[in-house]
Amino acid sequence: MADEHPDHELDPESAPDAAPADPAGIAVDEPEEEESSRGPLRAFFGLFLVPLLVVLVCVGVFVGFGWLAYDKQEVGDYLNDLRSGWKP
Repeated sequence: MADEHPDHELDPESAPDAAPADPAGIAVDEPEEEESSRGPLRAFFGLFLVPLLVVLVCVGVFVGFGWLAYDKQEVGDYLNDLRSGWKP
């Protein structure tokens, strides 16, 4: 136990996860990765595949509601139903 050092006596440069500091003692952030390093596959997904899926979902909803609202009767059939007073 005599070999243990208090935390305040440790050298900040010896700590492996310590951020580099400038001469004023302020921590300097490391530069982040550039967006160009994301890769062409990720750019393809972001620019083409995701919008394509959104358009397909919208078209599917439109066609689905059109199919639900589709009725095989014509205007003459509705007029005959109103004139007869009963529905088959």
